[in-house]
Amino acid sequence: MTRTISKSAQNQIQLLLASNMTYEQVMERIPGLKKSTLDSLEAS
Repeated sequence: MTRTISKSAQNQIQLLLASNMTYEQVMERIPGLKKSTLDSLEAS
């Protein structure tokens, strides 16, 4: 079952990616985050 991510968490992730953080750094800051989730958020 997939866990949904709140809009505020999505916004935080997008800001972190926009600040040139690596996937690994973002995943360290947000526990339980999967790379597939990051991929889908970065594409949007």
